[in-house]
Amino acid sequence: MILDTSYVIDLLKGEKKAASFSRKTNSPYYITSITVFELLLTAKKDFVKEFIREAHTLPLDEYSAAIAARIQRELKAKGKEIDPEDCMIAGIAIKHGKEIVTKNTKHFERIKSLKIKKY
Repeated sequence: MILDTSYVIDLLKGEKKAASFSRKTNSPYYITSITVFELLLTAKKDFVKEFIREAHTLPLDEYSAAIAARIQRELKAKGKEIDPEDCMIAGIAIKHGKEIVTKNTKHFERIKSLKIKKY
């Protein structure tokens, strides 16, 4: 499963729902290079940087980028565009056949081929 940026931020803040979900889950988890980017934009704490160093990170490669671009084009054509970063995270998840853990279901639900788990 891939941890979306919203989940990682809540987990690092000690948010109860995120922490509870973390304790209940035995599945291996990953973050994406997009989440690393988003975390580093605001990372002021060493524990954020430590989390990034210890995480298993899936990159945005050419194949994932192509999936993300297709998703972005399709959603834009329907008038349901979402942030490019979310499309990139979705592209990585779809390529690897992984589910995304997020509270941002409003955006990710627009991507029909994506598996989502809300915490």
